[in-house]
Amino acid sequence: MEHLPKSDFDNMYNYVVGMQNCSGLRVMDINDTLSELEKGKSMARFGDGEMELIKGNSIGFQKANERLAKRLTQVLLSNHDENCMICVPDALVNFDNITDQSLDHWVRNMFVHYSDWQQYLSTEQIYGTTNVTRCYMRYKDKSNCLDWFQRLKKTWSDSKVILVEGEKSRIGIGNDMLDNASSVVRVLCPAENAFDKYDEIFNYVLSIADQHDIVLLALGPTATILAYDLSHKGIRALDIGHCDVEYSWCKLGVTKKVALTGKYVNNDEVDGGANSIKDVDDQNYQLQIIRKIL
Repeated sequence: MEHLPKSDFDNMYNYVVGMQNCSGLRVMDINDTLSELEKGKSMARFGDGEMELIKGNSIGFQKANERLAKRLTQVLLSNHDENCMICVPDALVNFDNITDQSLDHWVRNMFVHYSDWQQYLSTEQIYGTTNVTRCYMRYKDKSNCLDWFQRLKKTWSDSKVILVEGEKSRIGIGNDMLDNASSVVRVLCPAENAFDKYDEIFNYVLSIADQHDIVLLALGPTATILAYDLSHKGIRALDIGHCDVEYSWCKLGVTKKVALTGKYVNNDEVDGGANSIKDVDDQNYQLQIIRKIL
């Protein structure tokens, strides 16, 4: 579908907009999603990758896994859950203020997968938007982006943070993403196929959670499930995947996705973004690492 005639793309667009208008699905915008986080909720996020995994397909950094698919399905079906806000793509309800490149991606994606989402989502629930952590690159008007990031960062202001991340994600290194936390400890996990270590990661975080205030997760679809499971143990957990990369792009002021020195960026987003990542020569970062589960 990469080189469709404009008429074919227009037909896909009209089909998806028709689905948006008649589905009855409700997805909050970024401001309303941030307002829910400001009330103290946990957050589990679903994007196109999680839907592929639910359908039994592999994605770039996570191979297909039957248990993972079942757990993602369970979390997505957890309607009206007061412990954990479930977030889904806002492309299910509109294409407001997105760039032509983002529009092209989501029209094609939703043309194929809209009915898949409808199988699992309820018209009785109001979902958060997954893009609360992808709140820069996809938008035409970027005037609100920095404010959105500042509101998100306040979620962990003056908090003792457990950061569970891929071993090459390096959240907050090279920017001030975590500077407002009172303390940060890092649990490094596999950059790819992290779900293979799910039980070990979950049990370790559970064992130290009472010494901290909040758990931040940047671990692909594994983070989606961790956020849900930890929230049901009374632990506030936020799946913030992609937030650090998007924040870095925002601070740089770039309008196209670029590789970031020392950070893992998915290869399907930036050519070579996940390759040849060097070690971090940062003593504070090294001291924050309390466990490696690799």
